[in-house]
Amino acid sequence: MKTLGFIGLGKMGRGMCRNLIRAGYSLSVYDKDSAAAAAFSETACVRTSPSEVFEKGEVVFFSLPSSLVVKSIIKEIPAEGIRGKTVVDMSTGDPFDSREFYSYFQEHGGEYADSPVTGDPEAAERGQINTAFGGDETVFERVRPLMSAFCNNCVYMGGSGSGALTKVAANYIGVQYIAIYTQIFSLAQKMELNPQKLYDFISENTGMGCGALRFHGPKIIGGNREVAFAVELALKDLLYAKKLFDSFNTPAFTLDGAIDLLRTALKDGAKGRDITCCADVVKEYLGKEDSSEKKV
Repeated sequence: MKTLGFIGLGKMGRGMCRNLIRAGYSLSVYDKDSAAAAAFSETACVRTSPSEVFEKGEVVFFSLPSSLVVKSIIKEIPAEGIRGKTVVDMSTGDPFDSREFYSYFQEHGGEYADSPVTGDPEAAERGQINTAFGGDETVFERVRPLMSAFCNNCVYMGGSGSGALTKVAANYIGVQYIAIYTQIFSLAQKMELNPQKLYDFISENTGMGCGALRFHGPKIIGGNREVAFAVELALKDLLYAKKLFDSFNTPAFTLDGAIDLLRTALKDGAKGRDITCCADVVKEYLGKEDSSEKKV
């Protein structure tokens, strides 16, 4: 049985880590938040640094907020500590950075794969998330049985950066759907068209009743701002996409407006709130006078 490492025990990571433990694997774990790490004190070996996790783990999973954080963790690992180790990075990151990490690990005798996950913390706890894997196919085949402890579907997408690009593409599409919904349902309400009736008509009569509409539409209409996707994380992912278009000197025609909307929400105090709070930003621009409406 392999000894595994897990770095990043936040909302997604803790569920994935628990499922690996339930599957019988021995884990060394680390999180900069000592309280998050302490929650595993009875079921895993809590380490005081990333380098300690690498010392003990043959395969190390990352579940971190961004490529910038991944880079900071990698910098803490001595180059000689990488040899013979495999990193499976499940963070949503920059595909260009993922390729750099891959080359760095190859240079020092290790293996790196980008394998971001889809789903929410509850799905992670149930072991029912999905992942898009980028890297060497031989590594994929070797780690897939480990990932089956917390994933429904592990899909091999191609070489280094392919997993990260797949996740950026998915979020690029999804966030823009949400940006559209927050605008049009707010406009409908301003013009005294019942937004619930508009939602029902679109869902049932237009062929556009997709999963994004079914999940986010009722939240936007009903004012439920329970956090499923925080504004600042959505913006991070759109900026990754923007960087990709910019690298080819190509305008991102539909992207800039969504970025502006998210930035406006954050400027108005939406950090840590769900992306559907962008509806409140739009309502404010529309000049809604009902004081009972929550503002960002």
